[in-house]
Amino acid sequence: MKKLAIAIGLLCCVATHGQGLTVEKSQYAFSYEDASAYYFTNAPTSPPNVFGWGSGSITNVPYYLTNAIMVSCGYDQCVALCSNGSVVAWGGDAYGQSDAPSDISNAVDVLAGQYWSAAVLADGTVRGWGSIPAGVDFVDATNVYEAAAAQGGVVFLDYYGNVNPEGTGIVTNGTPVTSAVAVAADGARWGAVKNDGSVVLVALGSYTKVACNATNGVGIAMAGNITELLRADGTAVKWTASSTNAGTVYSPVQEVAGYGASSFLLQTNFVFRVGGSLLQPTPDGPYSFIGLGNGFGMAVKQ
Repeated sequence: MKKLAIAIGLLCCVATHGQGLTVEKSQYAFSYEDASAYYFTNAPTSPPNVFGWGSGSITNVPYYLTNAIMVSCGYDQCVALCSNGSVVAWGGDAYGQSDAPSDISNAVDVLAGQYWSAAVLADGTVRGWGSIPAGVDFVDATNVYEAAAAQGGVVFLDYYGNVNPEGTGIVTNGTPVTSAVAVAADGARWGAVKNDGSVVLVALGSYTKVACNATNGVGIAMAGNITELLRADGTAVKWTASSTNAGTVYSPVQEVAGYGASSFLLQTNFVFRVGGSLLQPTPDGPYSFIGLGNGFGMAVKQ
C-alpha cells in the first residue's frame, strides 16, 4: 500500500510541481534558523506540501519541501521522499538522524526510527544514517522492496515477499514469513500482510492475535498493542492484538499510521485519531499519505 501511495503521489507531484526545488545538502543544515533564512532569500514558488501537527518545532516543515510524496516520522525527526528520488530530513539531529545524504537521487521508500533514518533505493539497497540499532545491517541489505522501522530494529520486505526482521530490540525469532506485500513495526512487535490479504503478527507474549474481520488487507500499521489493517475496499479495521474478536471498522480510509500508543487514519481531507477527535490539518487538501512520530504527525498533500 505504501508503494501505491508513492506512485499516486509521484504522479500528483509531477503534475503540480514538476521536479520541485532541488536543494543541496549545505542549504538544508536542519537548523530552523537556517531554513528560515534560506526561505526568505530563495523563496519557492509553491508552499510546502507537507503539513505537521503536534508538539515541538519539528512541525515547522522546511519551506523548500514542495514535492514530497511520502514521509516517515521517528522519535524526534522526519524523513520525506521527494518525487525526484531525493530525500529531505529535519528535526532532532543529536545522532545525525536528520543528516540525510545529499547524493541520494533514486530513493523509493524512507523510514525513521529512534535516532536513525534510512532510505530504500531503487536497486534494492538501503542507505542508513544516525545511530543505527545494534544488529541491523544496512550495508549488506539487498533486494529490499520496502522496510518498516521499530524503535530497536528494522523489518525488511524483499522483492520476493520474504520478511526479514533485524535488530536486538525487535523480535527476530519464530516461523519465517513469506508471500508478504506490506510490513509494519512498533516497539519490539512487527506484522505483515500476506498476498491473500491475511495478517501475521510477531511479538513476545500474547500480542499476536488477529481480529476475525482482519481480511483482504493491503496495508498495515502498528501502535503499541494496537494493529490497523487497511483493506482493499477502502475500509480499515482496528483491534487490540490480545483479542480475536471483530475489530472496529472505519470507512472510508486511504492510509493508516501508528507510533507508540497513538494510531491515526487518513480520510482524504481529514486525519482521524482513533479513539479521539477528528482533525482537519488544513482546508486545502486532499492528502495522500500520513506519518506518525513521538507526539507529532505529518500529512502529505496531493
